[in-house]
Amino acid sequence: QQPHQMFCNMNSSLPYGAGWMLLSAGGVKCINQTGSLNNMVAKGTVQCGYMSDSLVRVWAEGATAVMLWDTEETSEHSLMSYFTAPGNYSWSLTTTIDARATSALASGQPWQGLDMYWEIPPYSTNLWCFVSTCDSPGTNGWPNMFHSCNYGYCTHWVLFEHTALHARTVTWESTVVSATWIR
Repeated sequence: QQPHQMFCNMNSSLPYGAGWMLLSAGGVKCINQTGSLNNMVAKGTVQCGYMSDSLVRVWAEGATAVMLWDTEETSEHSLMSYFTAPGNYSWSLTTTIDARATSALASGQPWQGLDMYWEIPPYSTNLWCFVSTCDSPGTNGWPNMFHSCNYGYCTHWVLFEHTALHARTVTWESTVVSATWIR
């Protein structure tokens, strides 16, 4: 395996501490703008994009946790500023140390139907819900991980055609930004 550059946040004041690797930068703000995050990180920038499935599988092999971020900011900022100065924004986040989350990423499987426990810290600005009552054909592995079918106010961590919808809820606010992290 050839070396690849990765965007890592080593800020120890982050929720759950430092050492998180960015797998996706997305959300409604990124509709029709997704690209290869691999290339963007190599150029020293973070824009709308997702790491390739092959790299996610390799990095997830040694990972022990997954963290999802979502924010609904009302002002425009560069995506890079969200990830380099997260303390300046009102993030909603959840994390899991359930080995099935990283195992699914490593094997190219979705989180759909795994009924994992996602921790929501008390300082998170919003609640998260994961309702898995359907077998969504759109959830087939990275980056299409989870779809709360028929529950618009629950998590949709999927990338449908022409849509970058990694989000805590289905919302069409143009400034929603999200991120997927592992460590």
